[in-house]
Amino acid sequence: MPARRWGLTDAQPIVEASFEGHTDWVNDVALVDDKVLATCSNDATVRLWRAGSAGQCTFNLVQHTDCVMALAAAPQQGLLASAGLSSEVFVWDLPTGTQLSTVRHAAHVLRIICGVGCVDCSCIRSVMVSRNQPCRAVWTALLSCR
Repeated sequence: MPARRWGLTDAQPIVEASFEGHTDWVNDVALVDDKVLATCSNDATVRLWRAGSAGQCTFNLVQHTDCVMALAAAPQQGLLASAGLSSEVFVWDLPTGTQLSTVRHAAHVLRIICGVGCVDCSCIRSVMVSRNQPCRAVWTALLSCR
C-alpha cells in the first residue's frame, strides 16, 4: 500500500507523489525534516524516502519480524526509532540506514515518542502496551537526554 503526499493549495486536494514499496498497510509516517519521510508497515519494514521526490526510496530497513506500528524521529541527531508487534524498538541512523541499537520489551510496543522532557529532542522513549493489561505503559529511555 502506498503512502501519498497531497497538494492542498487548490480547492481540490491532488496527489503530488505516491511512495510505493510497502506490500501491506502503512501504519505510521514521520516527516523527519524537509528532506526525509519515514513510513512503517504491516509488512515488517520501515522505509526512508526523499520527502520532496515523486516517491524515491533511499533505504528499506528490514530488522523487524512483525508489523511495525510506530515511528519517532530525533532529526537533530539524525536518528529514527521504529517499534511494533515484535516487542522490539530499533534505533536507526538516518544518513546511513544503519541499525544502532535494539531494546526488547515484554509486550507489543504501539507508540514511541521523541523528546519527552528533553530540550533538544535527543532522547526517544517507548511505551509498552501489554495484551493482558492494555492500559499499562512502561517508559524506557532509548537514548540519553542531554
